[in-house]
Amino acid sequence: MTTEAEPIQANSANSSELFEALNEFQRSGGTVR
Repeated sequence: MTTEAEPIQANSANSSELFEALNEFQRSGGTVR
């Protein structure tokens, strides 16, 4: 069970970073920097 949960946790942290990047992207008006 733990072996199955580990990749999911890593993926969750990854999408969290992605989510923050997307928020910044939208805040800057959608311009790529």
